[in-house]
Amino acid sequence: MAKDKKDLLGKIIFPPLIVFGGIMALWENEARFDYAEAARETIVIAAPSNAPANTTVSMTGKLDTGIPIPGEYVDQFSGYHIVSRKAEIYAWDRDEDSDGRVDWRREWQHRLESNSRNRALRQTLTSKSLYPPEYRLDDLMVDPARIHFVDDYSGIANRELTLTDAGRNAGLNNAGKYFYKPVSASSATELGDERVSYSGIRHTPTATYFGLIHGDTATGKQFPVRDEPVLTLGQFRFNLHIQDIIRNDGILHHLVNGDREQALQTMESHLVRLVWIVRLGGTIAIVLGIYMFFSYFVNLLYRIPLIGDLIGLGVFLLSLAIGLPIALLVMLSSFLVHNPLMATLPLALIAGAIVLMNRRAKT
Repeated sequence: MAKDKKDLLGKIIFPPLIVFGGIMALWENEARFDYAEAARETIVIAAPSNAPANTTVSMTGKLDTGIPIPGEYVDQFSGYHIVSRKAEIYAWDRDEDSDGRVDWRREWQHRLESNSRNRALRQTLTSKSLYPPEYRLDDLMVDPARIHFVDDYSGIANRELTLTDAGRNAGLNNAGKYFYKPVSASSATELGDERVSYSGIRHTPTATYFGLIHGDTATGKQFPVRDEPVLTLGQFRFNLHIQDIIRNDGILHHLVNGDREQALQTMESHLVRLVWIVRLGGTIAIVLGIYMFFSYFVNLLYRIPLIGDLIGLGVFLLSLAIGLPIALLVMLSSFLVHNPLMATLPLALIAGAIVLMNRRAKT
């Protein structure tokens, strides 16, 4: 009985939390740190010794391409700014619908899902971002701590890599697209099998750094970021980590391929893409939360043949009709609040049009 009450409470409270999270993500997204604009406002320097104190700068130079990235499971990587190692495990995925029906599927998971069928499984391989010990841009040493990249990732083929003793001791073997760690000698995929794949950002001989320089070392600058939204429910306080979710940390410490103008274009494209991804994700969260909330109260009607499908479609359309205007209103309100100068001209034009229409109406 206690478990049923807990499940009931979760089904009623969880959807509004999703909606609230989506709303906050959309609101904070319109006020995010514009690292492309911050990069464009930097002072151009030719050498670290020319950097003014406490002033963000940009410097284009020849990148030292001879600094390798330690590979751990595989030999070192050469020719990359950063390498991403993705580890997965083949395990059970549990999905429960609004009627309480449970569907089980076996699939590759980045993180082992905690459920009754996965209790005997253990994930031993880990995902990780791999960096070189430092970056050298002419005479400038760029600290890899908190470094940001905006260039595109590309896959790294296994034929370019060689397993190390650590990789072989971890049970890995080269199997084409992935490095596999099977639980048995069977050729079929089994529960508990693990695999690893790699991708990275390839560097070019010329790169541009944007950030703050101290001496001959680039350490970046932390710009102010709005405090994390906190949700208070009675005596409980929840930090939603919205800034982390939307990737808004306020740091200008970017190493970008190409000369300054090429790098600025890459940063602008990356920012635009990120903003629209968050806009889409936040909107989906709002619509999904509303759909889940309404679905709980009409779930019994879903079981009625034919009518149930129509009711499901109706709930979905109603969720869209409510969720989309909410999302648009939040984005527009946030944009106007955080960019008041940009809103001045449109508002003035609207006010002028209203005054002109009133005068014509009186005459």
